[in-house]
Amino acid sequence: MNLIPEWKQLGTLSAFLLLIACQPTLSPETPPSTGNEPAQVTEAGKPVGTPVQQTIGTGGGSITTPLSATSTETLTVNFPAGALSAPATIKIQLVENKAPGAIGPAIEISPKDVTLQKPVTITWQYGEVGLNGTGPAAVGIAYQKENGTWAGTGNLTPNDAAKTLTATRPTFDLKYPVAFYQNFYLKYHKDNLVPNESVELYVAFQPNHSDADESKYREEVLAPLNAWKPVGAENLDNWRLNGEKPTSANASWGTLNVHNSGEKALFVAPNRVPQWNPAAISVDLKTGGRSRVMLVANLTMHSPNKFTAAGKTYENAEVAVSVAEPDYVFLSLTEPNPKDPTYPATTHFQIRNFKGPGTYTIDPTWTSPKVSIGGKESGKDGLNYSYGYQTGVENKFSDGSVTIKEYTGKNGKITGNFTATLYNYNKSKSVLKTSSFSGSFQASIN
Repeated sequence: MNLIPEWKQLGTLSAFLLLIACQPTLSPETPPSTGNEPAQVTEAGKPVGTPVQQTIGTGGGSITTPLSATSTETLTVNFPAGALSAPATIKIQLVENKAPGAIGPAIEISPKDVTLQKPVTITWQYGEVGLNGTGPAAVGIAYQKENGTWAGTGNLTPNDAAKTLTATRPTFDLKYPVAFYQNFYLKYHKDNLVPNESVELYVAFQPNHSDADESKYREEVLAPLNAWKPVGAENLDNWRLNGEKPTSANASWGTLNVHNSGEKALFVAPNRVPQWNPAAISVDLKTGGRSRVMLVANLTMHSPNKFTAAGKTYENAEVAVSVAEPDYVFLSLTEPNPKDPTYPATTHFQIRNFKGPGTYTIDPTWTSPKVSIGGKESGKDGLNYSYGYQTGVENKFSDGSVTIKEYTGKNGKITGNFTATLYNYNKSKSVLKTSSFSGSFQASIN
């Protein structure tokens, strides 16, 4: 069955969490209970951006701050009527989120010596990408104690339509930093990929915060936070790429390879940005009983790969890279979606005696050149171009070059640009045509 129409409803949602039950009840199928593990100690977060302040009276009020100059996400602290016994100028300062399993914002509220008569609420408007890799029901709020440990609870109120999470501040004073964290989530090192780049995904969970563990701390409200732990393969099922099984997914989306008996998955981006972008990677987390949790991470692909051939520029070009260490690199760029798929426009270069980042100039030789550039126009009748030509009387070579800006080795990435005047010489008719070829590239080397 094709699940694409249903998954397209996700659009660019940063995360999706499906719960068939209000809260999952952990069973022997789920990660082991670790409620007696000690809390993790972290450093305090440094201030981020400019603080926002406002005078709040005894009748209550709220303060809102954007999370960055470019983000649509906001954070609002609301003081209910009667929270303050006297008017006070309240300042909220965004700080780095150092909580284990950190997600989203962290703040400090001052003055710290103000005693609250009623708890404040904190609302995170997380927008389209704020929950990438997890979902509203898996997010909690925590405060950092003076000894650097964290304590938190998952008792948040979600509003899916407004894309908000609201938490009651878990203490009645203002001296501790407060941060959001994830109870379980898809873990990966980056979510913005270039062609051929790969990223490994696995599921992590926050010890001490199963339903059973949190119930031990209900009277205290808070349970200690610890370093994340991986979820074993026995608790995971049904890895998907854009709603399809990895073995039957469209090759143009990239590939998803499940390994370690299903504990991890490796996503490899395609050689150009697909029409379906971002790619949605999902996995089911077994929670036992009637409940089921599906976590989704969206991985966005972008392409800096483009080239100009015979006066035409091709964006989102397909890229292929071949490296033979220690000293050889070949790279080609190909026209995406050509009218005639058999005859796309292409350009390519090779570098022998490669030494890493730097500028390499075309060699004036036909015998094993250290640097050469070639290309072809689009279409069946498109001409082939080379970095030089021979008339029998003279040999002419381009002064073109390739600049490698970054090279991190095999299984790393390569970025740079190139430019050259290339030649098509019809020796039988003594007809010479010249054309400018240039391009820029950034790709992973697999």
